[in-house]
Amino acid sequence: MKPLTFGFGVFPYSRFAQPDDLVETVVTGERLGYSILGMPEHVLLPAWPTAPEHTKVWHDQVALASYLAGATSRIEFMTSIMIVPLHPPVQLAKALATLSIMSGGRIRLGVGAGWMRAEFRRLGIPYDERGDMTDEYLRAMRELWTAERPSFRGRYVSFEDVSLLPQPPRPIPFIIGGSGPRPFRRLAELGDGWIPMPTGPRGIAKGLARLEPLLAERGRTLDSVWVAGSLTVDRDPEMEQLVAHAEAGGGAGADTLQGSHGSLSADECVERIAELREAGVDHISPGFAWRDGSELRERLAWFAENVAPQLA
Repeated sequence: MKPLTFGFGVFPYSRFAQPDDLVETVVTGERLGYSILGMPEHVLLPAWPTAPEHTKVWHDQVALASYLAGATSRIEFMTSIMIVPLHPPVQLAKALATLSIMSGGRIRLGVGAGWMRAEFRRLGIPYDERGDMTDEYLRAMRELWTAERPSFRGRYVSFEDVSLLPQPPRPIPFIIGGSGPRPFRRLAELGDGWIPMPTGPRGIAKGLARLEPLLAERGRTLDSVWVAGSLTVDRDPEMEQLVAHAEAGGGAGADTLQGSHGSLSADECVERIAELREAGVDHISPGFAWRDGSELRERLAWFAENVAPQLA
């Protein structure tokens, strides 16, 4: 069994009034022992006038991680998730390689094909081809990062007789987001880890059971897959609304929103995490209710002092 680690997210970005507040929160999280910072993305959203403010503010993941890497020394940065087909793959490979080098390899690439058709339409990217584009882009980037003389020929990207130096100090892991036939196949073929749709122990266990034979076909076992899970510690209506919108039709299990009727106690957190651990989870990102950086730092400290030590 892999060691259990903890992480946290800093979304909605709109809750940080100033960049310094965001930086202080991440530095505090690192000091408290959190291992991974999760960062979601959208690139070009429709200007829907009725959309809440927290759904409109999105930072560029690579730029944000690069800035935060300069203020930290240990915490890793995980895109959770990056919508791969929205990015030119060669330029993205260069940006991520640079981030990996400058941060000492502290990057995990959480990836997905995307779900918002309106965003693809505004960017002129074919929505119905997003799955094929995602798989091809990932293969092309891995070729650029690892091959001595990279060469790739695909439907959407091709190159030969090229050099992309310097390459990352270690392979950048692909953490595959989502649940369903296509994400599971992508994970078995290309992935190093799994970020499921928000779910509880039953959903995790069912997903891993579906994944196991796909891995076996490729000579792999479940031990080769790092599994991220989430725990709703506090009810946050804004985030519940956002998650429900993103996962509409995504098949999330009935045990998705743990603790959604209030805040969990420390003992309840330990019990729920033990259940997730038994189901196969290696990493937990607790979800808190917070209105600004100060409140998030308080909740991070509470969890680090009252929950994490019981699971060491």
